Amino acid sequence: MMGFGRRGNLRRDWILGALQEHLQFRARVAEHYREELYNRISDIERVSDRLDRIDPHEPDDKRPRQGGREPVDLPHERWVENRRHAANWWEDRLRLWAQQVDLYIEFLNTRTDRIRDLRETHREEIERKLLNTRATRSRVLRESNRGEVERKTSKAATPDGDE
Repeated sequence: MMGFGRRGNLRRDWILGALQEHLQFRARVAEHYREELYNRISDIERVSDRLDRIDPHEPDDKRPRQGGREPVDLPHERWVENRRHAANWWEDRLRLWAQQVDLYIEFLNTRTDRIRDLRETHREEIERKLLNTRATRSRVLRESNRGEVERKTSKAATPDGDE
């Protein structure tokens, strides 16, 4: 690990914290999308169930109309089949998207856990470095104070103050 000094360590810790918060935000957004997808899936399942209940032998005057004008040229059974196929396609597509969102949320949670672990690892390392730095600083100060005291005493020992 490269040393950036105390500020660098604090900056790294801050960056890791910000990254963790960002990943948590993305996880919340992904969770929201997942809920929306599951809502859409349930809507499509309802439509699909309703299409399953349509009687294909319904009279022609109740056939679906295109834009409120004339009846569609497709036979009613084929229209119902096409609608059912479309509903199934959308249902499959949304299920796939929901699985992808689930995988993405799992990925984000894993990344968040890794960053949390990194923060803890760095925190221990930072604390250890800070303790070492403080110990070194106090030792250097003691030695410099000792040297200063020795210089003062040696000046006081000479009558002119010259060495």
